[in-house]
Order: sequence, then C-alpha cells, then structure tokens
Amino acid sequence: MNFKLCFWVSSLVILSQVLNISCAAKKKFDPRISGGQAVNSTQLPYVVALLSHNGYVCTGSIITPYHVITAAHCTYTRQASELYIRAGSSLRESGGVIVPVTFIINHPSFDPNTLDYDVSVLKLQQGLIYSEFVAPIPLADRSQSWNLGTAALVSGWGYTKVGQTEDERQLQATMIEIKNPKICKEALVPSVLTPRMLCGGLLEEGKNSCKGDSGGPMVINGVLAGIVSWGAETKCGIWGVPAVYSYLPLLRPFVDIAIRI
Repeated sequence: MNFKLCFWVSSLVILSQVLNISCAAKKKFDPRISGGQAVNSTQLPYVVALLSHNGYVCTGSIITPYHVITAAHCTYTRQASELYIRAGSSLRESGGVIVPVTFIINHPSFDPNTLDYDVSVLKLQQGLIYSEFVAPIPLADRSQSWNLGTAALVSGWGYTKVGQTEDERQLQATMIEIKNPKICKEALVPSVLTPRMLCGGLLEEGKNSCKGDSGGPMVINGVLAGIVSWGAETKCGIWGVPAVYSYLPLLRPFVDIAIRI
C-alpha cells in the first residue's frame, strides 16, 4: 500500500469518527452537491453561526472565550451592533447560547474585490463558557505549511445542492484535500490567487464548501488552517470545481494582535 493510499485510509477513519458514520452507512449515504454530512455541536464544538437581526450571515470559529474568527467579506459592510453569534448548537436557528458582538476587527489590508486578506476577528460582549458543546479550535502556527493532498475538514451551514436558495439549518461537514493553486487559477479565471489563499476540494467526488459556508473553518490535524473564502458559488461541489480558503499561517500575525483587543 503506497503512502498516499495509507494517508487517505487514515483520514477516512478519522472522518468516520468525527462524523460518526460507519462504513455501511457511508456506502448508503447519498452525497449532496457539497458532499456534506450532518454533524452536531459535540463533534465540532468550535463552530458558531454568525447571525444578524435579519437572519443567518456566515459561519465562524471560536478561538478564545471572547473571540470568534470568520471571513472579512462577511463583516466589512456591517456594524457590530447588528451581529451576534450562536454557539453550542448545530442548528443555526435554535439552541445553544446567543452572544452579541461588540467589536469587528477586519484585516486592514482586506480587499473586497480580490478577497485577499479575507479574515475578521469578532470580539464578544461576554465570554463563552466552555463545555462539551462550546470549545475553541487551536490556531495553526505562523510557520506551518501542508503538502498537496493533505486532508482537511471543512464545515458550515451553506448550500448542499445546485439551485438551493436557502442555507442549511443543520451544520454540515466534509473532508477535502489541499490542491495545487494552479487548479484554482485555471478553474476560477479571471480571479487571482495570492499567497494568502489555499486551493481546496475533493474534486473527483464533488466535495467542497459552498455558498453560505463563508467564514467557516478548514481544520487540518486539529488546528485551524484556513477559513472558507470564495469560489464559483453556482458550481460549488460539482466535480472538478475547487474553492479558495484564507491561509491562516500567513494571517496569524493579524489574529494575534486582534485577540488582544
């Protein structure tokens, strides 16, 4: 058995534990366009729903009791007073705890046209109480990098099929892998990839993040490696179509400063 096959066998074992699905159930599972599987908050206690008075906005991740990380394109046009998070629930419309956002810290170099530096840190009005349903995700170190083909877990409340007009109410998760940036450059022309972006997907199986998953976590080996950023939203999850994630190690200096606020 070659190394890559061994790696993916190990990754599938991990995924089956995270998503709590047996091999038999996996064979019967009918993949939706993003290839997701419903999960609960004890399996991914770091994932939160970012909400406004008008409803669901984006996905985010707990990084300290007082801070949530998400994508800047979710927050750069908004005021903190209109936002709050729901933590400790896999349902974006009920359960868990609701905490208002008091401060939005967008990356100062964020470009809404290219989505470069697409990261935002939200300060909460009160600290979250950690439990089996609410817990932080460790951040990748500034020096960390991953080889092409490395497995990653992505999650969010985004679309799960083509033509869908409403985000999922139940949290979804799926495994993808890091792809060569050239694949994203070719598939997402004329958009530009910068060093602060990762290309990802499980292209041969149509698995990826989708519209509505923005700001959600890309987790590799138990650390936050990326943030769902952008892609071809009308084609997400279609075989051969990748998506783009903010590359956290290169954005870590900003995050370290933001969580001191």
